[in-house]
Amino acid sequence: MKFYTAYYRQKGEKEVSLLLQQVRLKDRGGRREESVVLAAVSTGETAPDLGKELKDWFHSCALIQCRKKKRRALGGLARELTAILGRKEYVKAGVAGILCFEERCLLFGFGSPRIYLLRERFLRPSVESVLKQKQEPFCREGVLEPGARILVATESFCREDRKEQIISCLGSGQIAGDRQASRRLEELGMHVQEKQEGRAAVFLVSGS
Repeated sequence: MKFYTAYYRQKGEKEVSLLLQQVRLKDRGGRREESVVLAAVSTGETAPDLGKELKDWFHSCALIQCRKKKRRALGGLARELTAILGRKEYVKAGVAGILCFEERCLLFGFGSPRIYLLRERFLRPSVESVLKQKQEPFCREGVLEPGARILVATESFCREDRKEQIISCLGSGQIAGDRQASRRLEELGMHVQEKQEGRAAVFLVSGS
């Protein structure tokens, strides 16, 4: 599965850490490629440390397991992620993220950051929360449909009264590449920044 990715961070925001890693793995024959994507938003005093640890874990553990076990990899990785997020040094942080491999995904997080799914229901676009605020770390496996659009964001970015604007910028029309996704996300992010609503860090991961 191919992924288009984009990110936005409000200028001057210090207690937000953004993480976006994408690696293409080839099969044993060297012909087919599968992308492995990790996208996460961390907040709080220890957000930079948590972001760095997640990046190290992705390269030292997640990629290796995805190469070896294919679809069975996510179960073991979920246990490792839960252990990382549960460490006492991150008790004052918050994080939301998604790990994507083939058509499978692993949603994880705790605290205020959120994960939203943008999709059409009964021919009408909608924004649905798939990760609500939780104080205890958790991981959950899921399946990505072709064309799925996932928004990982700080809480202020996706207020209830902004959903129509999110749908207008991100939830409708074709997204044909990283540049197009970035332009749409930049448009939405600038609106948040102009209103001086604080943290506006976000990722969009679109599978096709």
